[in-house]
Amino acid sequence: QVRKKYAVWARYLGLKVADRLVPEVHGLRVRELAKQAGLRANLREARGTRRRAHQGRTGEPTPRPA
Repeated sequence: QVRKKYAVWARYLGLKVADRLVPEVHGLRVRELAKQAGLRANLREARGTRRRAHQGRTGEPTPRPA
């Protein structure tokens, strides 16, 4: 669970780049933990999440206005 919390910010970034819904989080220190994880780990997580999103493996696409 600890490793996942360090990866949350990068994963949300990957979702945003893939134009998916990104949850709003408050009080979880995700940016501070991401800084501790390091650039390489954050890039790996963000790229992996973006790839899974493009493959349709991250849930529902972002709704479009009618």
